[in-house]
Amino acid sequence: MKLSALALLLISSILISSCAYMQTHKNIEQWGTYQDGFKVIKPDYIYLSQGDWYIKTEQYKLQRHYPIVHDSVFLEIMDYKLIPISQCEGIVYHRISQGTATVLQRKDGYATLSTLSKEIERDAHCGHSTLPHASKKHVRALIHAGKDTDLVIKKPVEPSPSFGVKTLSNLDLVFVDTPGTIIYNIAIPFAAPFVFFYSLSKDEQNNPILNDIHKEETY
Repeated sequence: MKLSALALLLISSILISSCAYMQTHKNIEQWGTYQDGFKVIKPDYIYLSQGDWYIKTEQYKLQRHYPIVHDSVFLEIMDYKLIPISQCEGIVYHRISQGTATVLQRKDGYATLSTLSKEIERDAHCGHSTLPHASKKHVRALIHAGKDTDLVIKKPVEPSPSFGVKTLSNLDLVFVDTPGTIIYNIAIPFAAPFVFFYSLSKDEQNNPILNDIHKEETY
């Protein structure tokens, strides 16, 4: 009996230390914690106030969310993402450089939301809820339309869960994530072929060259 228990413990340790594991306990650790963040929106205007240029952002409370399974082989998304857990809490204006403001006002200008986000991150100030005596100017530059918003965290902080939340997280790790990790790793060898062919089929469908070839073959 002792040998069986020891063998099970060793097998569990090997599986848990593998490249795939469940991590629902990490989401439990986020209960009651959040970070102040700002959503950078594709701007129609920029604002000039007291010699500085600003863009408008929306303020939200953001919370980390981890994927249920961390799998470095079969899953692409492994790190946490930040999701809003509140309605918009107000408009905040963040400073941008004179050079960026000039580019944004030009018809031949070009910018991306990630560029604007980086400027906001570099700015030491946390923004202004109002801009006294501000004037606004049209954004005439081309803004990359890959996505319409981007999230910025001005002051990243490590969440500090309470004792009760930490206890629940540890219980979830023992009774949910540990057995779930064992089951997942046992099932992966059987599911791998189906995942492979599904991914291959999906890549073919999203490949315009292959789609054109298939269309030509049907004529």
